[in-house]
Amino acid sequence: MAIFGGFLLLFSILGIILFPILGLVSLAKKNGKAKRNFKLLGGSFVVMVLSIILIVATSDDTETTSPSEKPAKQEKVVKETPKQKAEREVKEKAESEAKAKAEAEAKAKAEAEAKAIAAAKKEKVKQAYLKELKPEIDQHTKVYDDNWNKIWQPTMDAISKGSLDYYTAYKNMQTIKNNYENGRFLSVEPVKGMDKDDKKLLKTYSEKMGDAFSFRSMAVEIAIEGFNTGNLQPSDVDKIVSYSQMADSSMIEAVAAITTIEVSLGIKR
Repeated sequence: MAIFGGFLLLFSILGIILFPILGLVSLAKKNGKAKRNFKLLGGSFVVMVLSIILIVATSDDTETTSPSEKPAKQEKVVKETPKQKAEREVKEKAESEAKAKAEAEAKAKAEAEAKAIAAAKKEKVKQAYLKELKPEIDQHTKVYDDNWNKIWQPTMDAISKGSLDYYTAYKNMQTIKNNYENGRFLSVEPVKGMDKDDKKLLKTYSEKMGDAFSFRSMAVEIAIEGFNTGNLQPSDVDKIVSYSQMADSSMIEAVAAITTIEVSLGIKR
């Protein structure tokens, strides 16, 4: 359509130019000078016509071919051979396995380092416990057991047999009471680095061991009052037995808590 329009424009221009030239040709036949001028005009006309044709042709090519219609440059596609594909897959698998192995080794190394740090920390806490806490805890147990086993029990056995007077029994009970007094308000402080669970267990030990001392002290106070007045009633004996049992129950809980701590630290009793 654009080419047709171009030629139509060309013929229109030629018509405009040719009709005046035909008139000049008629004049040139009658006049020699006009004939020479006609030759010059004719040469110019030919040049002008060729220029117009060239412009119209160039315009048509430009209009009919847009940038979007130009063939796109195709990328060169290299087809992979089965051998090349197999080699590539083997290489990729080897790289993947090497990466996975490196990651596993790094993880194992990190875990080993973490375990080593934890073990060193645990050993440090263990040594601090053995040096600072265990002697104190062992002393609590010694006071609790020795006063009961070496003073309370022999005194009560002697009273039941009538081989001991109330005054001596009263003095023995006062000794036990004094020895138990400090144990009633135990507060054992954790060592540096002890974890949260062990701290909680240590607090349980302090509370239950304190209860054990308190219940035994209460039993001792009833005995002191009975020996002081020389009138130890059966109801008093029942209370002494009840407090003694409560003391032993609290002692068991205290020992369980401290044993759990020592097991976690790798300490054998």
